[in-house]
Amino acid sequence: MSAMTPSSAKATPPESSDISSPLPPQYECKGPSSSPSVIVDRVCAEALLRGADVFKPGIICAHGDIRMGTKLQVWGDVTGNFEVLDMCCAPGGKTNHLSCLLRSLSHLSPGSLTCIDRSLRKMRSVRSMLDLAGFHDVTTLAGDSQGLLGKVPPLEVPKFQPGVVNKAKAFPRGTFTHILLDPPCSAMGLRPRLCLPDSGSV
Repeated sequence: MSAMTPSSAKATPPESSDISSPLPPQYECKGPSSSPSVIVDRVCAEALLRGADVFKPGIICAHGDIRMGTKLQVWGDVTGNFEVLDMCCAPGGKTNHLSCLLRSLSHLSPGSLTCIDRSLRKMRSVRSMLDLAGFHDVTTLAGDSQGLLGKVPPLEVPKFQPGVVNKAKAFPRGTFTHILLDPPCSAMGLRPRLCLPDSGSV
């Protein structure tokens, strides 16, 4: 079991004590001001990052004195291999953040990050930003991300040149364990700003 940075969450307590067991030494919280700790599986940990409360099926072990509304230190299982694809990645802010997260977990779990955007100009900017931050091992691709997993995908992961923007090629299905997709929006929220002052028309 390995741990991510603990986060604060409210408890949805178990109905019975069947999951309550002593925490491993590395997860024990010392001192009177420490909050109770729970260890959760990956599904529960990912739900917590999206704003959910701790839920019973995801708890691996916990202190036995947790009550409804108790603030908890939550430790999640982050072992495993992370193969992450960032689709529509420009201008690269989330790509840079993902790179930081994967680097912080590299001593626990191997992983890689591939990012793509259809604009070569934007991808060159993303590449420069990643290099400036020291993330030289991130694979940068220019092309249509809809074609990455085609109708007849290849059997092997394509090879790309590090440190440059490569032309996108199809990947075998199942290559990526996680995908971040933040597609361009329609800008409908900007409609009030598009009113012309003189005519009042849009």
